Amino acid sequence: SNVLRWREGIAILDAAIEMSNANGLTAEWFRAINNILNHRMMLDPHAALGMVTEGLAVARRLGDERWTQSLSGQLAFIGVRTGDWDELIADLERQLATATDPRSRSNSVDNLASLRAMQGLPVDDQVRELEATDALDHSYVSKMLALDTVGWGHFGAGRMDEAREAWTKAYELDSTAASNLAPLLARMAIAANDPDTAEHWAQIHWQSVAHGGASEADYIALLAAIRGLRGDRNTAARDFREAIRRYRELRLDIDEALMAIDMVYVLGPSDSLTADVVARARTTFVAIHARAYLDQLEAALAHGAHPGAGAATPARADRKATVPAP
Repeated sequence: SNVLRWREGIAILDAAIEMSNANGLTAEWFRAINNILNHRMMLDPHAALGMVTEGLAVARRLGDERWTQSLSGQLAFIGVRTGDWDELIADLERQLATATDPRSRSNSVDNLASLRAMQGLPVDDQVRELEATDALDHSYVSKMLALDTVGWGHFGAGRMDEAREAWTKAYELDSTAASNLAPLLARMAIAANDPDTAEHWAQIHWQSVAHGGASEADYIALLAAIRGLRGDRNTAARDFREAIRRYRELRLDIDEALMAIDMVYVLGPSDSLTADVVARARTTFVAIHARAYLDQLEAALAHGAHPGAGAATPARADRKATVPAP
């Protein structure tokens, strides 16, 4: 699966999970679950959530601290797309309260930073910790995680140029991070009315993920925005509808909400499809206290459609109150 032969890799890992479970090989079972989770999340995040939840329950029951930490990090990583961000933050904080090794903490600290930043909360403590770990470790992984957390700090504070710079550097250090960083960078380019850069990152994303399911919905959504920015509004609307259908089948309300911001810049807030998705997005963002994304949505509504997206005079919409502090 690491050489982009997704179907063969997933089939082998599925067989390994079944065989290790049937024969009581707990260590091998944990390893197989851990290895398949990233691919499962690309295709069906809710299925991945069920798998990691089961594995985490077993790890905790056995008192296996190593796998408890590893799978807790995976739970937070997957839960960004599926779940209750407040509960994810609380779970990460409980786990980190007892974890002492700087290296084993790093992924969880980075995940915690991303969730806090999306909720508009400061991540200074997380940045300091990961920069200190990088100074100790001096590896490309530690540097990438530190840069990722720095990027989230800028993102949560609305400093998009600085976030873009940090995340681009993180990708250059570790191209395997493209499945997560490329959509963020593509959406920044969409907001900046830069379809060429958006397409660059959309293609990098598509080359780095398993094809189908949630990943394909993401790709369709990004291409819809890019086509719209280039003036093909009808195709953009058609493809946005297809992405909506797929996100709803997969129960990915958060992903649909993120796409709503793109739709405002492309179709404009007065478009009937956009208005429906924006209303749903507000409900979703409020439920998970996504202050940073709510503010981005309101900024898009205040701006309206980019002129190149087919609107002679960009429509604007009244701003609504942001999410109350949790």
